[in-house]
Amino acid sequence: MLNLMSQLNKINYPKTVSLVVAVLFFVWAVGCQPTVPSLRNPAIKVTAPQLQVELEALIAQFDIRKASLEEQGKFRELVLNNALLVAEGGTLNPVGILTGLLAFYGVGSGINDGRKAISKLKKK
Repeated sequence: MLNLMSQLNKINYPKTVSLVVAVLFFVWAVGCQPTVPSLRNPAIKVTAPQLQVELEALIAQFDIRKASLEEQGKFRELVLNNALLVAEGGTLNPVGILTGLLAFYGVGSGINDGRKAISKLKKK
């Protein structure tokens, strides 16, 4: 039997090599998913679905931080406007200040909840 396989291999050597290379290429092409470096840690390779999850987490983190900056800017503007109003000799409107502060508290608590949700997603 071994002798017969040896003789067939001598006769069909190019076909045998081509077949083995084709089978190995097929196994490699089907079995190996393409990978790229991670957005957070370039030393780690990730697949396309993993990269999409990382990207969505980064976008969510960006949105939360941008909202936080906008909140801080609006708070600063409110304080400066009230300080200018008082400096010009006008009266201070405590109801307006209280309403503004409560609105910022509501936005801040919403941002905090978003941060907690993202940190839970990161832990998974």
